[in-house]
Amino acid sequence: MTDIQTYIDAAEARGRGSRGELDALKAIVTTAAGLLGAEARTAVAADPEVEDNLEFNLRAEQADLDRTEPATWLLAAKQHGSDEDPDHEFGDLQAIARAAWSQMGPDEVARFEASDIARDLAPVAAAPTA
Repeated sequence: MTDIQTYIDAAEARGRGSRGELDALKAIVTTAAGLLGAEARTAVAADPEVEDNLEFNLRAEQADLDRTEPATWLLAAKQHGSDEDPDHEFGDLQAIARAAWSQMGPDEVARFEASDIARDLAPVAAAPTA
């Protein structure tokens, strides 16, 4: 599996809008981000969708947070869901996962695919759909 959408779909298969999906998306983002260097994390934070999320959903008192840190990405997504609609958190996490994946080279993809979250989602992702 070398497609982030497959992992996102597998997370959603845990129950759209459920705690299971949310936890899986957070794990995808955290794992992918952990494989990226500082330059790639900066590129993720500069991705238009991610940057918009950080710009509009961090509070004034959070202005000093490092926008290249995955914890900041997760916080902004959570606040977006809390402030507007819970679905926004899910969408933001998906956008962050896609942006992180776009920064990953073959070695990072292979390491991601060997990670606990990828192995956890692999059976769901490989299951036939009706």
